[in-house]
Amino acid sequence: MLMLAINQDIQQKVYQEIEELFKDNDTLAADHLFNDLKYMEQCIKETSRVFSHAVITTRRTHKECTLKDNMVIPANTFVVPLLFLANQDPDLYENPQKWDPENFNEQAVLNRPKNSFMSFGYGPRSCIGIRYAMLSIKTQMVYILRDYHLSTNIKELTKEHLKTDLFVRSTIGFPIKFTKRKGLNLVDF
Repeated sequence: MLMLAINQDIQQKVYQEIEELFKDNDTLAADHLFNDLKYMEQCIKETSRVFSHAVITTRRTHKECTLKDNMVIPANTFVVPLLFLANQDPDLYENPQKWDPENFNEQAVLNRPKNSFMSFGYGPRSCIGIRYAMLSIKTQMVYILRDYHLSTNIKELTKEHLKTDLFVRSTIGFPIKFTKRKGLNLVDF
């Protein structure tokens, strides 16, 4: 929500996508959340990329692997991928420090290796709750953005505003102002 409050133009695109979904019907079915709201999903994934839920994971190699610098990892070796760093790789993301939902448009995703985005893991050991998490986040965002416009006095969230331990966290909180879309009631959080 904070990233949408900072990026008003992107918030407007997400809001328009939501309104388009509801134009003929005022109810929301789960299949719409999974199949529609593509731009909202790009925003969620981009937020997950920049502000990783998990900083590290562990994996075991099943066969010998050669990395791009010709370093060889033997079979049956435990490795600890640093997800936060992988999600900030300039070889994968043109401007990795910038929050940009276009990093997850269809073409951008096709141009990257399929396992390059690992905020929820990848393959058979990926997070079993990824679909539930996406459904839950989209549902909450739909109902919040339909009723409220988000704003903040923060102009940009930079590295200085973040701390990393087990998760990436904001050191300045989430100062978001919720303005009722159909009225002037203000709610500050």
